[in-house]
Amino acid sequence: RSVSQSRYGAVKKAGKTKLLINTIRSLAKQKVPTLMLSMEMGTEAITAELLSRFTEESNNSLKSKLGKEVETKFRYAVNDMKSITIDTQSFLSVAQIRNKIRAASQRGIKVVMIDYIQRMNFEYGAGNNKGRNDASVIASAMARLADFAREYDVAVIMLSQLANRAENDVPKVSDLKDSGCI
Repeated sequence: RSVSQSRYGAVKKAGKTKLLINTIRSLAKQKVPTLMLSMEMGTEAITAELLSRFTEESNNSLKSKLGKEVETKFRYAVNDMKSITIDTQSFLSVAQIRNKIRAASQRGIKVVMIDYIQRMNFEYGAGNNKGRNDASVIASAMARLADFAREYDVAVIMLSQLANRAENDVPKVSDLKDSGCI
């Protein structure tokens, strides 16, 4: 199988995390072991979203309905979610992400999703990054993440926040916050 790296960008409130949740649901239904590194949402919020997607019930419905039908859906959802690992540590460095990818690949993880990359700690002004501009630091980090995908034989999917634009403007690569190098 070939390893890939994908990057998706959209403006605030465009549904990037929901795209990731739906992708995770699809992968879990196929029993593909998946790691979600969420630097945006907490574990409870992600789990609630996943349960809602798996049961096809709204979050409010899951909280209020305790009938047999919802209980059965809930049990199936929990079983399907066994292939998903969620990590919600914020501001991970590239080195920390590498360690998490390495450990996950040793456990059989095949897909790593990062939500979202502007929340990473790019270690500006530290170590090898001293004197480098933001764009080159971010470009280097993205190249390293691509290397990790190949090294550990995992697919990496990353989300990125686009700069705010007028509603009808077509997004461009340069709209990626902090860097067009992402």
